[in-house]
Amino acid sequence: MIYLDNAATTKPIPEAVEAFRQASETLWANPSSSHFMGLKAFKLLDECRKTVAASICAVSEEIIFVSGATEGNNLVLKGFADAYGRRQ
Repeated sequence: MIYLDNAATTKPIPEAVEAFRQASETLWANPSSSHFMGLKAFKLLDECRKTVAASICAVSEEIIFVSGATEGNNLVLKGFADAYGRRQ
């Protein structure tokens, strides 16, 4: 089969699937928690943020991970409104 709808979704590469599998099986804790597993999850998330930033020549503090499109769109729109003083 030839899949031509990559605008909707794209099949991840095997390395990404394996990295996700390992992380979700071993570091499933909330990275905002202060317990041991949460701190380990935070460390991995921070490493990922640095990797993404380096790959696009950004600063890691500029990288924000969101849960999905709605959250991402709201973040952008709120930032735009804040930048132009239209916060309500």
